Amino acid sequence: MLFSRREAEPFGVRLRVALWPRRSWSRSIRYMVHRFVRLRDNPHALALGLAIGVFVTFQPILGFQMLLSGALAWMLGASVAAALIGTFVGCPLTWPLMWLASYHLGAVLLGYPQAVTVGDLWVALSGLGAVADTADAVGDAAADLARQVFYPLAMGALPLGLLAAAAMYFIVRRGLELRRRPVLPSAV
Repeated sequence: MLFSRREAEPFGVRLRVALWPRRSWSRSIRYMVHRFVRLRDNPHALALGLAIGVFVTFQPILGFQMLLSGALAWMLGASVAAALIGTFVGCPLTWPLMWLASYHLGAVLLGYPQAVTVGDLWVALSGLGAVADTADAVGDAAADLARQVFYPLAMGALPLGLLAAAAMYFIVRRGLELRRRPVLPSAV
């Protein structure tokens, strides 16, 4: 390839760059904003696509977020590129905050008396392999883990994702409309 490296970077370097940009966070964010503003579509489609990406980011489905946001954007007539950009709101720095808020809100919505702590989660995950000698025990342990962790996480992610998506939609649509408004010549 014309612009490829002669030697591939080591895995550690690639992992570090994936978690922390080479230059700075502000430069990376400015780059994404410029890319988004230059997309050619109407403000509604761009804002809706970005909102779909933000909503999907809150859902606990790592590995499928881009696929789901692209499919939803395509089905709703929104900008698929904007939906893919919207999924970048979720990153290793923001996921813990989103998941913690989603989990606690879901636990409250489901009426769980006490939220599961990180230690309880660790015990449940480590016990999944140690205790389970048979297929039935693995299934019971997985079902218990889903009841304790995944259901509240998914239940809390829905309202938080909808709230964040609605805020993103209205802010971005208004900003794009103001930016793309034609400038009237001054009367001299």
